[in-house]
Amino acid sequence: MNRLARLSLLPAACAFVAACASAAPHPPRDEPPEMVSRGASPDLQIPTSAMAARTALEVNIEVLIDENGSPDMSTFKVTGIGAEDNRDALARWIEQARFRPAQRGGEAVPGIYRTSIRARVEVRRISPD
Repeated sequence: MNRLARLSLLPAACAFVAACASAAPHPPRDEPPEMVSRGASPDLQIPTSAMAARTALEVNIEVLIDENGSPDMSTFKVTGIGAEDNRDALARWIEQARFRPAQRGGEAVPGIYRTSIRARVEVRRISPD
């Protein structure tokens, strides 16, 4: 086959490959649960160890949200700096929040809700006048 004939087949081959690729069905996309109503903010305590070290409050929250959008508090986990001091306040906050359940192919399914709360500790020295 001469060079001109091969070059004329190239656009047709590209069009064929593109058509086949776009015709393939895309798998349904999984979407994680989403908090849709936060309620009152939790009353967080900055641990004295964090204040002394001038570090931040950094907690990670994880809980299973069922297919109805309710948190399963038996799966509630809170970790990080300040987790022990704020576990109860964060649990109350999650319990009062409203969630949209995870979605798989447009269907509500149980899924893990994950979020983080971070607060920086800032200490300023005031010099006497």
